[in-house]
Order: sequence, then C-alpha cells, then structure tokens
Amino acid sequence: MADPTPAKISIPHISSGVWWTVRQRFNRSMPGNVDNAYLSSILGGKESSARVYRNKLISMGLVDRDTGKPTPLANKWRDDDSYQAACHEILDYAAPKELLSAFPPTDQPEFETIKRWFKNKAEMGENAAASSASFYILLADADLTQKEEGTKRTTTKTATPKVATKKPTPQSKPRHPHLSKTVPVIPAALN
Repeated sequence: MADPTPAKISIPHISSGVWWTVRQRFNRSMPGNVDNAYLSSILGGKESSARVYRNKLISMGLVDRDTGKPTPLANKWRDDDSYQAACHEILDYAAPKELLSAFPPTDQPEFETIKRWFKNKAEMGENAAASSASFYILLADADLTQKEEGTKRTTTKTATPKVATKKPTPQSKPRHPHLSKTVPVIPAALN
C-alpha cells in the first residue's frame, strides 16, 4: 500500500545576506571544514543558527555531509566565471523537478508566480513561500550584481502610511510609580 502522505516539496533556502557572506568568505579562502563554529564565526550568530545554515549548504550540494568539506560545486560557486553554472547546478540538485519543469531558470520566472507555486504545491505559508521564491530567483538569475542590488524581480511591499492620532490626555496620573492606584488630577484653575 502506498504512503498517503506525499513527500514534502521544498527547496533549501538561505537569505541573500547569508548567501553572499558565505560566498565572499569561500572566495577569499576556501575553508578546510565547514562546521557550525566556522559558520557562526563568519556570520556572527549562534551555533544553533549555524547548524541550520550548514544543513542547508549540505542540501544544496556545497558542503559534503560526511566530511564537512566544501565540494567541487562550492569551488565552482565561489568563482565569478563559473558562478552561473554553479547556481544552475544547485537548482538541478536541490529544487523540486516539477518546479524546474514548470519554470525553468532560463525563462526568468517572476517572483509572484514562483511564490504562488510554493504556496499551492508545497502548501507553504506566505513568508515561507516568499523566502523560497526569492531564493529560487537568486539561483535562477545567477547574477553577481545582485550582491549590491538585492534580489531582482521581487516585489517590494509598500507600507501603508499611518495616520498620526493624538493620544488623549490622561485625566489622572499614578500616585506613586510602584502603586497601581491613581489619584485624580485637579486642574490648576481650581487650586
């Protein structure tokens, strides 16, 4: 009997800031071992967060699961001349085949379309789908100028302007900071 629960559809994703920081460090000097302490040091976070990033780098094929060493793909990824090929190789390795078939990287898929795919097919919430879509586009574009510009083709949210409201003036003030009871404020004209 087949398992009624389908396999989880996802793509390992990290923020573009982490992506570019790790790539820059690999580019500067390829580490002998990518462990939690190394990632924690270069990213300035806790080792528990570094463990999550390490697992994602493994899932992308950039770090060997058994040895913790960067893979040949990581060496391609850090080099500007082979960056685009490496990004597309990461997609082939880590992205769902159905997603790659529906929206090949060469077609320059739109952010909202990819986000909707993750929401519907992977049953992700808004934020997870947006993160996955942003990362898919980062890899699909494989554009080194994004490091300075930010990920292209992502929609920017426009903030709804807040209307300033005047707070009502209190009719009483605390008698003492440690007491919760208040005493009425007597207007100066009645004193």
